[in-house]
Amino acid sequence: MSTSEMKQLRQASQRKIEEIYVDAWKKGVSPRYRDMRCKKNNHFIAANPDGSEDLVALDVENEKVIVIQKNITPQGKGHFSYLLH
Repeated sequence: MSTSEMKQLRQASQRKIEEIYVDAWKKGVSPRYRDMRCKKNNHFIAANPDGSEDLVALDVENEKVIVIQKNITPQGKGHFSYLLH
């Protein structure tokens, strides 16, 4: 795969991810992703519809999402908040 093709694939993937996030927010769902703030395997970042982010843990046994820290990123400042504009 050429560098140009890789760039096009990366851009197409990013657009699809953005579409998934916006669709989830329209349904009132906070999509989750992982980054360096996730210290344990079951930790995720919840990207909220207001542009804030929460640190959450997935409790697989009880099928629950537990909020560890609310608003680790304030409203409008989250990684995907640019999609709100």
